[in-house]
Amino acid sequence: MMQALSRLGVRGRLATLMLVFAVSLIGVDLVLLSILREVGIGGPSYASIVSRKDLAADILPPALYVTEAYQTMLRLAGEADRTRMKALVLTASRLEDEFTRRQSYWASTLPAGAIRDTLLGAVSRPAVDFFEVMDRMYIPALLRGDREMAYELARGVLTEKYDMQRRAVDGLVTMLAEDQHRSELSAASQVTAAHRRMLFLMITALVAGGILSLIITRSVVTPLRRTADALGAIASGDLTVTVTSPMGDEIGEMARALNQAAARMRTAIGAERVDWRQVGIERTEVTRIRQLVENAAINISYAGPDLRVAYLNPATRQLFRRLALSGAPDVSSLEGLDLGAIHPTLAEARDRLSMPASLPLTLRLIFGPDTVDVSACAIRDELGAHVGVMVTWDLVTEKLAAEQELQQAQARELTLVEGRRANEQKEADRRERESMARETEQRHRAEADRVDAEQLRHRVDAILTVVDAAGRGDLTQAVPVSGDDAMGRLGSGLDDFLTNLRRSIGEIARTSETVATASSQVRGVGERLGNAAADAAAQANAVATAADEVSRNVHTVAAGTEEMTASIREIARNAGD
Repeated sequence: MMQALSRLGVRGRLATLMLVFAVSLIGVDLVLLSILREVGIGGPSYASIVSRKDLAADILPPALYVTEAYQTMLRLAGEADRTRMKALVLTASRLEDEFTRRQSYWASTLPAGAIRDTLLGAVSRPAVDFFEVMDRMYIPALLRGDREMAYELARGVLTEKYDMQRRAVDGLVTMLAEDQHRSELSAASQVTAAHRRMLFLMITALVAGGILSLIITRSVVTPLRRTADALGAIASGDLTVTVTSPMGDEIGEMARALNQAAARMRTAIGAERVDWRQVGIERTEVTRIRQLVENAAINISYAGPDLRVAYLNPATRQLFRRLALSGAPDVSSLEGLDLGAIHPTLAEARDRLSMPASLPLTLRLIFGPDTVDVSACAIRDELGAHVGVMVTWDLVTEKLAAEQELQQAQARELTLVEGRRANEQKEADRRERESMARETEQRHRAEADRVDAEQLRHRVDAILTVVDAAGRGDLTQAVPVSGDDAMGRLGSGLDDFLTNLRRSIGEIARTSETVATASSQVRGVGERLGNAAADAAAQANAVATAADEVSRNVHTVAAGTEEMTASIREIARNAGD
């Protein structure tokens, strides 16, 4: 379908459009005619509706006609059951309410005329009188049992009023039938006239549409052909082509737009003829570079020679959304904004930013808690002309914080190192002092050991002198050694031993002399003295044995002294080392 339409051209398409419009118009008219025939006056639908209304009117008495009320009145006259009488009274009351409601409705709805006057006069007045007599006189008479009066009213005034309304209703029905017939004739004539007017308008529209389509086709196809030729020339690379169109419609606007597009292409490309294939290659390269800039993690923006921001890549937009919280301009207002309006530092450096010779330029900007390093460099075209400034924005807040933290860490480390060095120096000094104290203590201890050894030697020598004398039989010498230490206790014990020994030997000597003098006098005493002498000999042997033990102990002390002297010499040599 589309291929068939494309082969028709614009003129054929417009003609096809007009043909479709005409067929559609004819189809709509035929459908409308069919609908009018179906539902219009005298049509099948209308006849069906009217017949059903007539049937309903034949079956059900209307609310304004008191036929049912009259029948209810007659039934009341012959009814003896009180319950059924009350039900019939309620039915009569309902019929009266319906009559009043419908009368009010038609009184406010019907237009002024004979029908309205007849309905509200000849038809309604007898019915009103009928219901009034029945309510005020007939029904009360039946309820109180006065059937004679009720029969008289039923045969008299009620039947009279019913007959009067019946004649009025018959006359009103005749009037309605005549009026309806006149309305149907008028409606049928109006439908016929409308059908004729519709046919006339349809034929007129078809003729006018055909003529107008020819004019439109000619006015559209010719400038479109010129525009198509111009587009073909531009497609071949000729940018000097122009389209002349004196018309002020959309085609003229399209021609002028095409001329402007060709002029702008000449200005943008800088040539009157162009190789579109090469332009496509260059555009691909530009697109690639643009994508690199768009997706770069570096915050890049571009400002024209007038220093008004013309481009920001997504990373820069994201940066300024963050900086907006610190007083920077909102990112939505940056494009077209002068660089100097972004920050006071940029305003101060505006003259330098506008001069290519002073670029590149690096500045540091402070936005509240954030710090941004800005680098600006000149952008030139192929001929070297200055076309703007590229500005990169580097958020260095975290970098500076990291550097500061690193410096603080280095300072803390240096402090710790110096502290460790001071502690090590203090520890070395403490160890040196402790070493010197130990050396001094060792010297003092060695000197004390030497003095103690010397004293011990002298005391041992004194004890040995006394022991040697005792060994030679001289028990008169005293041991000059005393004290609480082992040597002192040894000297004191030895001295006590020698003193006891001297005392014992003196007593033995004195006893021997006494025994010698009295031996001649008492033999028995002599024997006892002999025994005493034997005991003395035994004691002497014990003394000799004790002397030998003391000599051995003294030798042992001497050997221990020599070993102690050797140990002292070893300690002194080690202390000297």
